Amino acid sequence: MSDHPDRPRSARPDAGSTEWRAASIRTPDEVIRAVPYLLGFHPRESLVLLALNGSRLVLTVRLDLLDVAGEDPTVLRETLAAVARAQADRLLGVVVTDTPLPDSDTATTDTGERSEARSAAGPRLPYAELVEHLGVLAAGFALNLADTMLLHEDRWWSYQCDDPSCCPPAGRPVDTATTSFETLAVTYGTVPLDNRDELARLLEPVETLASAVEIERAARALERRVTAAARTGEPDAWQQPVIEDLLAAAGAPRATVTTASAARWGVALQRISVRDAAWVATDAGQIPDPRWWCLIGRMLPAPFCAAPLFLFGWSAWRDGNGALANVCTERVLAADPDYSAARLLDVACRAGVNPHTTPPLGLTS
Repeated sequence: MSDHPDRPRSARPDAGSTEWRAASIRTPDEVIRAVPYLLGFHPRESLVLLALNGSRLVLTVRLDLLDVAGEDPTVLRETLAAVARAQADRLLGVVVTDTPLPDSDTATTDTGERSEARSAAGPRLPYAELVEHLGVLAAGFALNLADTMLLHEDRWWSYQCDDPSCCPPAGRPVDTATTSFETLAVTYGTVPLDNRDELARLLEPVETLASAVEIERAARALERRVTAAARTGEPDAWQQPVIEDLLAAAGAPRATVTTASAARWGVALQRISVRDAAWVATDAGQIPDPRWWCLIGRMLPAPFCAAPLFLFGWSAWRDGNGALANVCTERVLAADPDYSAARLLDVACRAGVNPHTTPPLGLTS
């Protein structure tokens, strides 16, 4: 199985924008053009599912074709179960592939347009069996597979329609006119990356990490505060000042972050009480720019990078960016395989838990 499917994720690219809920995606061209914005990157060799409740987009799911095109239905069945749990009732599918099309040899006109070289009925499209299987499984979860499209290079076909008057055998060119959804996405700063690897590269460590000396110095300083608090008979007295300092720093993302300050916050976040306070603040939207957590995480070696990258991933999940949340989870677990909060986030992503209906985290005593 591929190691990076992007399981069910919310359809809303920006948590602060109510306009995303009302953005209309009506035509096949609009669906195809919206997919990279919903995922955050242009998918390759993928099955993308848009799950709807009525006309409202609930989840977007991306799966590697290698994971779902074989005889084992496990991944597809688990995915549809998660979609059903999110209270979707209808699906739109997009198969994205560079697999050569049968009989698509390619006569082109002098204007560069492809001729309709296939017969009126057209040969069987690639991954047609997968789409048929998808429809059968979807029906078992009371999900109506309304349509599934094949996207190959710059053309699309419908698996469900064989009427040549609307779905010609040579497919239709993807409309290049900018849609209202794309305009809205760009307005709110959403520009899809070229592929998922580029998304993962956003989390790669910076060239100069906090040094072992800086981390050791930060650890000794924090331990002195803990020891001093214990001597006063108030062993938890050190926590609130440290938490306040951390959240104040996170609230000023334009400030220059040195490797020494990154070491300080990375060490502090190793303490569960500090991490949980930062988690609650992040969940409540109290961090002006959650990318600050990513900046800190990229400046720290393992395992100190785990906590800030988890907080960044949690924020991404809350904002509906499941692909980014998945990438963060992978990075955290690579740095610290026993990081239980990241495993919780991984379960939420894989189970299709809707971040917008999940209650906010409660304040800890």
